[in-house]
Amino acid sequence: MAFISDQQWRRIEPFLARGKKVGRPRKSDRETLEAVLYVLTTGCRWSDLPRDMGSYVTAWRRFTAWKKDGTFDIIRSCLPASVQLSENATTPRKIKTGKCSLAMKKYVSPSKNSQADS
Repeated sequence: MAFISDQQWRRIEPFLARGKKVGRPRKSDRETLEAVLYVLTTGCRWSDLPRDMGSYVTAWRRFTAWKKDGTFDIIRSCLPASVQLSENATTPRKIKTGKCSLAMKKYVSPSKNSQADS
């Protein structure tokens, strides 16, 4: 299942960080993005990512980094309207022994925090 076309990939690719030149080769950003989009559109747990889509840990780590540095917002703006991402699915969750828990409160917008305090 492909979520992004070649044309969309050409728009997204320049915004992604290049891998290191040393160490183990970096998994393709495009393949990893497809895995991230699979999780975000299906709502499945990261650990339920089909094995043929690669490591769920790699997908989660890359997604978390992209969210943190703002890259994922750029990626979302390049995606077609047909790719519906769950609002809750775009909050990074920490992988901990097969269970999901909220990673850090800094990923939740301040307006949501203030509503929770009320």
